[in-house]
Amino acid sequence: MDRARAVATAAVLALVLLSGCSAPSAHEAASRAPAPATSPPPPSSPPARTAEDTGRPPQLVAVSFDGSGDIGLWRYWRAVARRDHAHLTFLLSGVYLLSAADADLYHPPRRPPGSSDIGFVEAAPGMSDRATIAGLLDEIAAGRAEGDELGTHFNGHFCGPRGVASWTAADWANELEAFDTLLEGARVHSHLTGAQAAAPPPPAAVAGARTPCLEGDLGVLHRVLAARGFLYDSSATAGLGEWPVRDRGVWSLPLTIVPRAGTPYRNVAMDYSFYVNQSGAVDAPAAAEPVLEEQTYASYLDAFHTLYAGDRAPLIIGHHFTTWNHGAYLRALTRLLDAVCGLPEVRCVSLAELAAWLDGHPR
Repeated sequence: MDRARAVATAAVLALVLLSGCSAPSAHEAASRAPAPATSPPPPSSPPARTAEDTGRPPQLVAVSFDGSGDIGLWRYWRAVARRDHAHLTFLLSGVYLLSAADADLYHPPRRPPGSSDIGFVEAAPGMSDRATIAGLLDEIAAGRAEGDELGTHFNGHFCGPRGVASWTAADWANELEAFDTLLEGARVHSHLTGAQAAAPPPPAAVAGARTPCLEGDLGVLHRVLAARGFLYDSSATAGLGEWPVRDRGVWSLPLTIVPRAGTPYRNVAMDYSFYVNQSGAVDAPAAAEPVLEEQTYASYLDAFHTLYAGDRAPLIIGHHFTTWNHGAYLRALTRLLDAVCGLPEVRCVSLAELAAWLDGHPR
């Protein structure tokens, strides 16, 4: 089934949703965004572009978020992006567009219908599941109008030996079709109910992906993505200073591996990698947060300056929609964007913009 057929299937899904709305969820999202620490940002504008007369490329910084299902964190990061004239990539898990009551409408590969290792939408405080999904679609639409990008983090987030690590081309295609169906079904449903104020992008506008847990046979996946018209995948990792390469028809935009400040060790430029290495993937006491934040910020900033003074390979960072370790990683990343996005010859871009730049500047 191609994307056109997925869209047609989504219209049927939307009518099913209309016929039986579930009661409001009692759950609240696991992490709610703090309010931005500064005054309201100025209206959106494109990333700062400066004259490139040094003979070197601009320093491209690309920040993305896995999951992207929390309305409060969407608002937070959109505000940061507007303030810093940055464009961000939000990699949505499709199950966050479906309530648990309608879970059987999702048919994952190799699992029973309605399976998901990350659950489904969690209602925002005082909102039903349906209202939360409509609000999420509004955030997606608003972010796209400001220059941010919507990509896919697939759906049920199946990691480990029984998960995406063993998926075939048919499995990946099935999961992408399910994502398209969930996105278009939510779009159509919100339009029919009038619950949504703005139009989020259609599935065909989604041009990039990252796999759950950075797992899977990327050689197999990249062929599937290329056949479906995707521009890039951002599931690999690469050392500091390595440039992205084309693989089987798509750009492989790897997360940067950075030195961890004050140690002889390195880890992926991702909040979860710091979370594992700093505190064993459990929240440390709140009193430890400033130290963890400072180390993360220093690691990112040191990596940026190494690249900025070198041959300007992109800095590619991936975070999650969480506030692990009391918001240490959220604040560290915010500080980085505040510090570097306005510097001369720096552009803070979406992953799709990075892929487009690479297309126009072959090495």
